[in-house]
Amino acid sequence: MIKLYCASQRNYANFGWGKAYRLFSSHNFYDPANTHFGSILAVNDYTLLPGLGYDMHPHVNLEQIFIVIKGELEHKDALGNTLTLNENSVQHITAGSGYARSIRTSGKAPARYIGIWLAPKTENLVPKQETRSYTPDLWENAFFTLASDTPGKESAPGRTSIVFNSASTVYRAAIRGRTLDFPVAEGCNALLYLINGEATCNGKPMRPGDHARVTGEETLSLHAPTFGDYVLVTMGGGQ
Repeated sequence: MIKLYCASQRNYANFGWGKAYRLFSSHNFYDPANTHFGSILAVNDYTLLPGLGYDMHPHVNLEQIFIVIKGELEHKDALGNTLTLNENSVQHITAGSGYARSIRTSGKAPARYIGIWLAPKTENLVPKQETRSYTPDLWENAFFTLASDTPGKESAPGRTSIVFNSASTVYRAAIRGRTLDFPVAEGCNALLYLINGEATCNGKPMRPGDHARVTGEETLSLHAPTFGDYVLVTMGGGQ
């Protein structure tokens, strides 16, 4: 079954120094009927104003993936790491037994990024972070694996994906003028989020900020006459 949600159904928060669109309950937004989907605990679409962002704040027992869509971000954490996330960077954080970080824009333009929070397979691991930079040609008309719980899985020939502690796989795909199919296996769930562009999912129109939740065996048929930029999360059976 595929259920589509329009962008207006997201929770919107304006902090003055930035804004966030939330697909699920997170931070100070709580909807008891919308707390998670499979192993996904949150999907947040953030835009931060220049020089501003989140001060040091803690998390425990979360797997987090942050995908920078545009702009530049400065990350600092309690482990002593200071690093810059550029456009198309992907950061993975295992919050584990306890992890704190701050994030703010470091350039002169706003920065937009997608944050995905996932339930861990094993709790209280040693916290860590990993960041990789990619080029968009890797997901041009293809489902490119950003992160997976399978060690050694190749996201493209010669490129192994980030390995994380969640029974999930995170992909990115940019479709231009064609149709791209993705089979969701029996017993699995999936979430598809349209970042930019306009496209259709199994013949139904999707616009930026729309998302689809998939339960059970389905084939997603995605068509973009000009351009559609997606994030896809799949979750294994039993989630």
